[in-house]
Amino acid sequence: RFASSAVGDAAGRAREVQQAYANSHTGVSKMSLERQLEGRGRKVVKERDAATGEERCTDMAKGMAEDQYAEFDQDWNARAAPRLPPHARGAWRTA
Repeated sequence: RFASSAVGDAAGRAREVQQAYANSHTGVSKMSLERQLEGRGRKVVKERDAATGEERCTDMAKGMAEDQYAEFDQDWNARAAPRLPPHARGAWRTA
């Protein structure tokens, strides 16, 4: 199963994408949140394997170093989040 939702604000050059994936055969599920603001971006992917209980989190960035994540999050919360529409509640699709 797969679900995806994207919202954006062209005037503020902001975009947010939420995705979720689940495979009932392998027991693997993934969720991601990607945010882009004025040439900078951050994507966090969380994975879980139901068979082993293993969980993993991967944090990726574009246009900034790891020590700038907090500043990006503050900019996002102050300038982008208030202007973005809410995500649509999407239906799962069979992958």
